[in-house]
Amino acid sequence: MVEVVLPHAEDRGKVLAVLTLSSALPAIAAAGISLLLITSLGGFPAFFLASAVTGIAAAVCVLPIRRVS
Repeated sequence: MVEVVLPHAEDRGKVLAVLTLSSALPAIAAAGISLLLITSLGGFPAFFLASAVTGIAAAVCVLPIRRVS
């Protein structure tokens, strides 16, 4: 699906590399943030609250994305 919305076929490799990084780096950061939340900032309730807030924020961010046909 990503290849459908790319404006230039020459940039596919570069764009796919950025997409790969954009999925790997947040996963790495999430591990550190969750460790901090669980051990120092309130335990599992703080962790689950932060997860819920992040999930709702992500859902709001994708609402304006238009369909790809």
